[in-house]
Amino acid sequence: KKKVEIGMPFFTGDVYWEGPVKEFSGTELSTGEKAEIFRMKSESIQVTFSEFGASLVSLKFAGKEMTLNYSTLAELEKNTTYYGATIGRFANRIKDGTFTLDNEMYALPKNNDKHFLHGGPRGWSHRVWKGEEIAPNTIEFVLEDNDEYFQSKVIARTIYQLENAQLNMHWECMLAPGETRSTIVNMTNHTYWNLTGDLFMKIHCHGLFLNCDRYLDIDEEGIPTGKIETV
Repeated sequence: KKKVEIGMPFFTGDVYWEGPVKEFSGTELSTGEKAEIFRMKSESIQVTFSEFGASLVSLKFAGKEMTLNYSTLAELEKNTTYYGATIGRFANRIKDGTFTLDNEMYALPKNNDKHFLHGGPRGWSHRVWKGEEIAPNTIEFVLEDNDEYFQSKVIARTIYQLENAQLNMHWECMLAPGETRSTIVNMTNHTYWNLTGDLFMKIHCHGLFLNCDRYLDIDEEGIPTGKIETV
């Protein structure tokens, strides 16, 4: 294994990667639950997903791997770096593990020092979603979540669509039928990208375009300050 520099602020641990992995394998978790594998490809791209975490576990362009990943479900199950996972119910940190909604205070488990991070100890990144190919090169993952800490049931969807050399990701979440309690939701995908084709190479040459005109300011611990800045 070699150490990989990922350049993530607020991340103090080390990330190691073994190099180009074999084709992803494994469909049974240590709990006995099943997590099926889905694949789709175009002329230039081959993508692999797991129902565990609705995770993108591999994307190869012209035969070269573009993401940090694992080669087995057993490794993915122990994932502490959120490789490729769908994050929810709430991505990023919630300060001190508490928030107030509709005049009610919610206490959440603290799994990032004194804060709540990425859905907590058993967030959506470590749950088994139900996957289905709903159209050619379009895979939908669905999760019904009734997390005791958020006290409301929701239905979340992650949709991956491959169009030629473009991979689209779409997330949506709604209250489950009959649910009347409000909740907070903030979903994202946590893939570690390296588009050089050499995952040990630094990504200083990469450019990132964000189609937005405002962003949310954060403090030195990665906690949103509530201040909205212009780009």
